[in-house]
Amino acid sequence: MPRSARPLSRAVARSARPCFCGSGADAAQYWDSPGGRTVQLISITKSKVAGERYDGGDTDTVQLS
Repeated sequence: MPRSARPLSRAVARSARPCFCGSGADAAQYWDSPGGRTVQLISITKSKVAGERYDGGDTDTVQLS
């Protein structure tokens, strides 16, 4: 099989090498929305139809250090 015809996952798995990439962070931000995808879709649609801004839920910043 020609190299270009192989599935991408096999090609990546064979060429992948373990790598440690370090980074530092002082804080992390998260987003949370109530309900599942269907509830979110209904809320987005309802806000667009009403011409209001979509309130996607809670967001907060957590200090890591």
